[in-house]
Amino acid sequence: MVAVNHMSDGDIVADNIRATGAIYFAQALEEMRAFDVVERLVEMFQRGMLTLGRGVAVDRLRRYAFDGDRLTKQERASLYARALGTPGASGDVQPNREFADLWLRFISSVASQERPEAARALAVNASAHGGALVFAAARLHADVQAMLEILRDPEIERAIGARDMWQVIDEVNSRDLGGAVSVKRYRDLAQSANTIFDWLAKHATALSHCEAIASDAKLRHAVEAWLAARG
Repeated sequence: MVAVNHMSDGDIVADNIRATGAIYFAQALEEMRAFDVVERLVEMFQRGMLTLGRGVAVDRLRRYAFDGDRLTKQERASLYARALGTPGASGDVQPNREFADLWLRFISSVASQERPEAARALAVNASAHGGALVFAAARLHADVQAMLEILRDPEIERAIGARDMWQVIDEVNSRDLGGAVSVKRYRDLAQSANTIFDWLAKHATALSHCEAIASDAKLRHAVEAWLAARG
């Protein structure tokens, strides 16, 4: 059974922050059309347009095609809005309107080495919204892992003529989905943000108690990488 993390105003729960981080990571993959790419790979497989060997790629594609529990594109958009405040959700969705400002404030504070208040404000926000989405974030994480297994499969890479999963996304985008997107940019945003959320989760207890936290070179590097990717 998955534990539900109940919290009062100002509480910071590490697992809730990680749930928000998982949603952020998936949203960056969404921006590079990774979900659409895998849907296209499944379609190509079903039409006999992929030359595959006797490895596990066929089983992975079949499982993905017939997994009725996967979140839909609109359900994912709803999660992104509720956790991160991103546009695109439909229906009665309450977006997290504070996240973007708090995120940028924290990024700026790390660059200027004035972190504690901005870190705590972001952690409180991510924990509060992530706490309501723990189960959905777990489902989304499972969908992402299934998708990454396909994109990283050596048979898939060979069939597309790519050297890695990022080039698979690039190639399918360019050939079949209306043109290339900046895969490297969204990859760097996803990976650097993952480090930032891990840092917040690691220091959840200290942030809850407003304790001073020592400077962290890994965090600073992640912030610099995020800023570079954001442009």
